[in-house]
Amino acid sequence: MSERGEFQTLDDCLRSFLGSNPHPEQLEALERLLNARPAFSTPQKSDLEATKDQRYEYALKIQAQVRRVPSSQIKVGKDENGKDKFEPFRLDATHVSIILLIPMSALEEGGWLDFSSSTHTSHPRVTSILPSSWNDELDTVYFTSAVMEALYAFFSEDMVTELYSLLANLAKLGLFGLYCKGIAPCAELDEPTEMAKVPFNVTIQFNWLRRGWEKPNHRIALEGDDNEFMKMAERQIKHELENSPPYKDNHGARIAAVRADINIPLLSGQEFIITMPREDAVKCKFVLDLQWPIVQIAGMGGAAGYPDLLPDHDGWIKDRLFWE
Repeated sequence: MSERGEFQTLDDCLRSFLGSNPHPEQLEALERLLNARPAFSTPQKSDLEATKDQRYEYALKIQAQVRRVPSSQIKVGKDENGKDKFEPFRLDATHVSIILLIPMSALEEGGWLDFSSSTHTSHPRVTSILPSSWNDELDTVYFTSAVMEALYAFFSEDMVTELYSLLANLAKLGLFGLYCKGIAPCAELDEPTEMAKVPFNVTIQFNWLRRGWEKPNHRIALEGDDNEFMKMAERQIKHELENSPPYKDNHGARIAAVRADINIPLLSGQEFIITMPREDAVKCKFVLDLQWPIVQIAGMGGAAGYPDLLPDHDGWIKDRLFWE
């Protein structure tokens, strides 16, 4: 349908609605909707279109390096003689999500995953800095230091130290993420003012994420015709090219949210501003900068809300039933 045709259809619908003696609250809601001018900017996009092939090569190298360590083999059951049966290590959905979304600078020479520049292990090989959760032992998932080590991919060592006390529980996220566009004083200062006393605006952009429902420990095939690595990359690229729409389930039902004050759906790219003291604004930006890559990885890899990664508590019973 042409743009003119769409406008005519909307005009017909509006006239029909107004002629149907609508309830006053419906009229008020329509007025708020028509007068709404929410701030909007282009939704966040990754560099996957340009880097997916290079990231794939890095994934192959990482997997090959891990396989050099005998203990990396994965136990898959028993053979006919009752002995333990093992398969070669494969990257799982969480690993692949990290490789697809982590800044390229972390993968390239001299980056966080470059063993030659590591200072955190005595034997700085690729297997020394990957989280030990690849052996599928639940206890290692709870090993906090292994999780916190991943912060070095996104921040300096000093910044990681500052962020330890600021982390929030992100287990239930995965459908949307909040991206910090920046912080700035509420108004231009005409005269010298103590910055600590000046209120700051934090501009936050709403983004629907591509939510994967695979198990986070699902092992990904990198070789052969069924290249799941590239499939994950292409799904993310498609999601971004469509301007990051809300998630739809297998039946086409859309999971959406509405901004209640002006009765409009929340779309990727909508911006919100919150005001706070400068010190708090800086901390807010730090935490949002941290949660943005984490929630993308958790959503893409299926780790958000996955019951086996949640603490033992009666409150998670419904989550387990949902996944089962």
